[in-house]
Amino acid sequence: MLGITFGVGVLIGRFAASLLTQKFNLYQLIIAGLLLSGSFIIAASFAENTFIFLSLLFAAAFGLPLVNIAIGGWMPSIVDPKMMGRVQGFISPLMMLSQSITLGFIAVSFPGFLRVEMLYWMVGGCLALVGVFYSIFLPGLTKKSEKTGEAHSLEQTGAV
Repeated sequence: MLGITFGVGVLIGRFAASLLTQKFNLYQLIIAGLLLSGSFIIAASFAENTFIFLSLLFAAAFGLPLVNIAIGGWMPSIVDPKMMGRVQGFISPLMMLSQSITLGFIAVSFPGFLRVEMLYWMVGGCLALVGVFYSIFLPGLTKKSEKTGEAHSLEQTGAV
C-alpha cells in the first residue's frame, strides 16, 4: 500500500512539476518541494490511522518531483557541459556516503535510542531545514548570478 501510494504521488507530482516549471522559477520549485515534502513527512508521524498516514505520504511524494525536476533543469545552466560528468562523479559518491552514514546511525541507535516517529521527524526536519536554508540564500544568489550573466554577455557582445 505504501509503495503504491508513494509511487502514484511521485508520478502525479512529476506531471504537475513539469507544468509548474513554466510558471515559476526553478529555485522556487526547489524550495516549495523541500518544504512541502518535509512538512508532510513530519505530519505523517502523527497520523492516527492508515488512511491519514498514506494521504500524508502521498502529499510528501507529490512534492519530491518539484525538487528533482527543478535541479535537473537548473544543473545544465550552471555547469559547463564539458564538466557535467565530473560534477555528477563528485555528487554521487557524496550522496552515497551521506546515505551510508545515516543508515549506520539508524542501525546503531534504533530501537534503543530512536523510535519510528523520530525517524520521520529527522527526515522531514532535514528536508524542511534545507528548504528554509535555500529560501534564505537561493533568491539572492540567483539575482546575483543573473546580474553576472548579463554583465558577461554584454562584455562578449562589446556593448560595455
